[in-house]
Amino acid sequence: MESRWRHRWQMWLPRLAMAFKSAAAASLAWLIVLPFGAGGPDYGYYAPLGAVIAVSATVARSSRRSIQTVAAILIGSALTAAVAWILPGPGVIVLTIVIAVGVLLSAVPWLGAAGQWVPLASLFVLVVDQEARVDYIASYAGLTALGAFVGIAMNAAFPPLPVRSLRRALDDLRTTTADQLERLSGRLRTDPGDEESAPPEVALDPRRQHARQLVTELNDARRGNWRARHWTGDTDRQREYAAELQRLSLLVEDLPLVVDARQCEDHSRRALGPALRPLVADALGDCAELLRCAESLHADPTLLDTAERSVAQLEERTLGMRDEAGDLFIAGMVVTVLRDIVRAARAHLDGASVRSSDQ
Repeated sequence: MESRWRHRWQMWLPRLAMAFKSAAAASLAWLIVLPFGAGGPDYGYYAPLGAVIAVSATVARSSRRSIQTVAAILIGSALTAAVAWILPGPGVIVLTIVIAVGVLLSAVPWLGAAGQWVPLASLFVLVVDQEARVDYIASYAGLTALGAFVGIAMNAAFPPLPVRSLRRALDDLRTTTADQLERLSGRLRTDPGDEESAPPEVALDPRRQHARQLVTELNDARRGNWRARHWTGDTDRQREYAAELQRLSLLVEDLPLVVDARQCEDHSRRALGPALRPLVADALGDCAELLRCAESLHADPTLLDTAERSVAQLEERTLGMRDEAGDLFIAGMVVTVLRDIVRAARAHLDGASVRSSDQ
């Protein structure tokens, strides 16, 4: 129970940090423009708006998002001003043209997600009187840009670096992959009538996508981040580990499908047969435990030795069989996947030993 609450708290930490930074940046932007009465009392809130828009997950993304948003506001404002000047007729005609063209312009690739501000800015400018539109556009775009600058400065002063978030995501992917191996091992040990009652496999793809997204954010966060130089070695290792773990999880995800396909192909017998089935189950279970305890291998390297022996025994028995081509194909796939897991664990352990000796 305690570990689950700790995990949830750790998951919320990045969001809490962004919430505090957004609130601080918005408050600072408001305090900056308040003494000057910039744009009037109704327009001053555009500065906090720009600050909230600018505070993002990374410093580089913060700057890019701010530039895109201010550009989208200017495009939408200019669109309304131009259409209203050319067609000073009924408001519904101007509204129809402004929204239609604004939605089309929002799809400009360079604007990215900020393109949605084009039709919104067009509507905001449309409700303002003709005489006050120039002042409104200047206040709207100018104060938003000022607030965005404050948000960028806040992000640069306290830059995020999602190293711990990526580590948690990789731990989740690793343990879920180990659970997948353990489930398959348990299914191979059950009686034929009990296999349907075995727990279903957990989808690994959402966890891979989450880890891949965090790797992208980590690469983006290193740009313009003064904290990144203190984490260079750690971030490089995390990226390499993420790539290896994603590859292994893809291989593990296919194993139950291969076993089930062989079992459905010949209903009169169980996949892998009586000779290989126990060996495959043992090797899967040992490698599942190896994956689950990968972060503590330096304290208990016997897990790696046990998994290596199980995989070697399975490989030796597989090479000695020639009677069932289908079973050999499945066993060969299992051996290949498990050897990759053992090899990755050995490399991880050796790398940790090298880093410890350097320190």
